[in-house]
Amino acid sequence: MSAMATQKVREPENLYVPPQYTPKFAKKLMDELSPEAGRLFFQEVFEAINEAKTEADLRPINLVVETWFRTLLFQTRPKFDQKWREMEATDGPRMTLEEIQRRRANRIA
Repeated sequence: MSAMATQKVREPENLYVPPQYTPKFAKKLMDELSPEAGRLFFQEVFEAINEAKTEADLRPINLVVETWFRTLLFQTRPKFDQKWREMEATDGPRMTLEEIQRRRANRIA
């Protein structure tokens, strides 16, 4: 993820902002959150703020915002629910971490 750069993020202007961000787009994504998910999001944001204060590093906030944004973006795609049910019903073999890393390396190379 882009939010996990190795250097500390010290300036607010370097916080992650989704490229498509507009207030209208943000509202659309937030409307997708259930009340429980909304509570969890804000809980994670406030935990990240506390961690950022302790570490003098804004990266924890970046990680929470970017992770939730990407997840919500994925969940709002057409046919997400159908594809998720199909994935859950799949009883095939699971890939190991090594297999995933090998496939990723082959794709990048």
